[in-house]
Amino acid sequence: RAADSEIAYMWLTGILSSFLDNAPTYLTFFNTALGQLHLSEAVVSEYLREAPLPWFHAAAPDPEVVARIQQNHPEVAAMAPEELGKNLRLFVTYLKSISIGAVFMGANTYIGNAPNFMVRAIAMQDGVKMPSSFGYMIWSGAILIPVFAVVTLVFLILT
Repeated sequence: RAADSEIAYMWLTGILSSFLDNAPTYLTFFNTALGQLHLSEAVVSEYLREAPLPWFHAAAPDPEVVARIQQNHPEVAAMAPEELGKNLRLFVTYLKSISIGAVFMGANTYIGNAPNFMVRAIAMQDGVKMPSSFGYMIWSGAILIPVFAVVTLVFLILT
């Protein structure tokens, strides 16, 4: 099911984003989704430029837009128009999931979000007791995992 993949993309991107910088994590999963759906950045860029807003709701692509994309991009010319439209729509949902995971879950650890290090260093310099890296992960997990469950429900399951 596509919804399962959306949830997996969000959580896997988020988990990796917790330990790496958000940008490379985002790009890794962005390109993974492109490869999974046999698309290219050029195809997706053209689709997002041509698609009526709000494209992030993943409405069915306009057949004229799909035909124009197939004309302009030989890498998808052999794909059936219905399949290309389905893949473009699915990519938009994956993009939403990847974005949510990368942005929201970077705060799970000190290392996933550079400002966390800065805030910790400033607080410790001022004598504020701060948790260790593992202590921070326990606190953030206890608070943020239920929040991320709600985010998954609201943004991916109910939409």
